[in-house]
Amino acid sequence: MSRVYKEPFLFEAAGLAIEGQLLVTYSITPAFAGSRIDPPHDAGIEFEGFELLLEDGTKRPLPDWIEEMLQDSDDLKNSLFEDEADYRISSIQSGR
Repeated sequence: MSRVYKEPFLFEAAGLAIEGQLLVTYSITPAFAGSRIDPPHDAGIEFEGFELLLEDGTKRPLPDWIEEMLQDSDDLKNSLFEDEADYRISSIQSGR
């Protein structure tokens, strides 16, 4: 199941500033301990899309090089794992 993660985004370079909300659409593949047939694997993140939500409500795509930088970011991956864990805990607590 895909989820959307939101985080404040500010990019400044050469006197240009871009500010808004970073929208990351992602899904998590849970870790698997393995079985007699299938090998174990760690949890993984599949990035499905990146957009920038500007203050006026418009959504803009990010340049490819920023998307690649975000996909390689361990900080972002850790935030997404935490977001997913919080979502699952709140789902259990609310009985969903």
